[in-house]
Amino acid sequence: MRIRPCFEFFAKWCNTDARSHPSFYNEPVMFDFRSAKKTRSLRPLCLLAALTLSAACVPTDPGSTVGKTADMSMEDMTTPPAPQGCEVTEGDETSCDGEDNDCDGVSDEGCTCDFAETTQGVCPDGAIDPTSRVCSAPAEHEAEESACDGLDNDCDGVVDEGCACDFNGSTVGLCSSGRILDDGDCGRPNDYQGTETACDGLDNDCDGIIDGSCACAFEGKMAGVCMSASVDASTGACVAPSGYEAQESACDSVDNDCDGVVDEGCACNYKDQTRGVCRGSVRGASDGACAAPAAYEADESTCDGEDNDCDGSTDEGCGCAFMGSTLGVCGAGLTQAGGGCNAPPSFETMETTCDGADNDCDGVVDEGCACEYMGSSAGVCTSGQVGVADGACISPTTYQVAESTCDGLDNDCDGIVDEGCACDFNNVSVGACASGRINAASGSCDAPPTYQANESASCDGADNDCDGVVDEGCACEFSGLRLGVCGTATVDMGGQCAQPAAYEASESLCDMLDNDCDGVVDEGCPRAPVYGDVIITEFLPDPKTVLDENGEWFEIQNVSSDPIELKGLVFSDNTPTGRLTVAGSHVLQPGDFFVFGRLADPALNGGITVDYAQQEFLLNNNGDAIQILRNMNGSLVPIDQVVYDASWPDGVGKSAALKNSEFDANKNNVSSAWCQGSTPIGSGMDFGTPGAPNDCP
Repeated sequence: MRIRPCFEFFAKWCNTDARSHPSFYNEPVMFDFRSAKKTRSLRPLCLLAALTLSAACVPTDPGSTVGKTADMSMEDMTTPPAPQGCEVTEGDETSCDGEDNDCDGVSDEGCTCDFAETTQGVCPDGAIDPTSRVCSAPAEHEAEESACDGLDNDCDGVVDEGCACDFNGSTVGLCSSGRILDDGDCGRPNDYQGTETACDGLDNDCDGIIDGSCACAFEGKMAGVCMSASVDASTGACVAPSGYEAQESACDSVDNDCDGVVDEGCACNYKDQTRGVCRGSVRGASDGACAAPAAYEADESTCDGEDNDCDGSTDEGCGCAFMGSTLGVCGAGLTQAGGGCNAPPSFETMETTCDGADNDCDGVVDEGCACEYMGSSAGVCTSGQVGVADGACISPTTYQVAESTCDGLDNDCDGIVDEGCACDFNNVSVGACASGRINAASGSCDAPPTYQANESASCDGADNDCDGVVDEGCACEFSGLRLGVCGTATVDMGGQCAQPAAYEASESLCDMLDNDCDGVVDEGCPRAPVYGDVIITEFLPDPKTVLDENGEWFEIQNVSSDPIELKGLVFSDNTPTGRLTVAGSHVLQPGDFFVFGRLADPALNGGITVDYAQQEFLLNNNGDAIQILRNMNGSLVPIDQVVYDASWPDGVGKSAALKNSEFDANKNNVSSAWCQGSTPIGSGMDFGTPGAPNDCP
């Protein structure tokens, strides 16, 4: 039968969470103390009491209520009632004495307890939880030991299993890398050896010596006898091998100093020859090869009393005194096998070769050969000649102490050719450039005094810029004439006196110039007016059809017998600022009229035809002046003048017209010489005859 409800209730009194044990729900409870301890839920003595009380809750008859407990929830069983007659001795439980000192139904809450009912490891440091009244795990507890902290964290009686330890109690070599076994012993490291035999760079036997008696490279050298060194088993040092030498001295075919070279500095026979200089050579320090002796020659040429080519013969082919002479090359005759002396190869009966040797054995070297006179390698001094008598260098025939000959040579051997001589400046041989002079210091060709980069700066009859043209750009007389424009001609790049741009063989231009150079200006051309040639004949200061500033006009007439050029004439009123200067050429023929107006467009100016539009001045309705002036030598001189006032016969829309009988500059400046215009102008409201004869009698 299942006794879960009653057992769970009484288990609460034992400060045990019965529900954590699955057997209380799914299978009959087996009450043995070993199982109770394993579940870490019930204390043995309390369990016995719980079983006894639970039996009373079980009815003997299923239909009976005897022995049944009332229905209750787990919440009802959370806090047991204080025992009857309990005496409070502590407000908060502090004494861990197995008593309920604060009468809260829980004994020793907050005190230590044996977690999981074991006294091993950290488990005795559990604490009774005041709420659940169970023994809580201490902070260091681990279900599986992982912390290496010197504690038995999983309470299995073994401290720090799996953690590092010192095998055999030694911290030397591999022994410091042991691991604690499940039985608590320190396990042996994998590569541990009781007697070291492995040469693996480890201290396998934990004696403080790595690889004792194993091979090593002495002083780190990986050559020669150093490769046969071994580690001292007592000190661990790499011991010098037998035969080692810090400086190689033993000649034993071994690399004793471990530098990769065998027997350097030891004696040897070059090319395995024991004859001549080959015997007793030494081996090189870099490669150990037997070095060639200093006196060795593959083909004997040195006459030094040695067998230089190691063939067993000494000084074969060495010299003797040819013809019994030791002068020159004769002292180097060739010894014959039979004892005679043959001529040396460079011997000459008559010296012809210039080789720095006395080939004919006369005591003079290179007679007749070229030499450097006075030891100079400049100029003609390089062509001196060795004298036959004494071998001295004779001066060349062209040598000069002070250069005076202009022959393209450096005669005084100073490194400058023909200093002071004429030269072509800038390598140009025309004009002034042909008279350059060679500079004595630099040897360059200096510019002549008359040289000019720009010819026009000097008109002196010379080709100063060396272009083959004399005085280009300078003034000249065209066709030999100096009158008119001919006197303004200039020399062109061809050296000719160029025709002036304004020149005419027969004058036709009216430009105030003597174009044909005959001393007469503008013959047959219109002339500039003089006083009275051009007069004022009509004017309208107050038009009616349009505004004054659009419709004012005045008229002039050429009363002379010549064509008159109006260009440059000045027209003015009686103010200093109201002045008009006629621009461009306007020729007025004899008797012709010329109209000046404010606007040129008849649609805007009242319907008149204007010959020259001007905006320089306005005519005052009540009086003003109209002047014709000419600029002569900087001064304005009068040609004609009309000064009018309000009494003159002009009016609104009516012009003032000069009477036909008064067309004279001496008569047109009085009001009685004028009448009022009466001829309508177009379809407007103005009257006058601009550009036509006046309608006055």
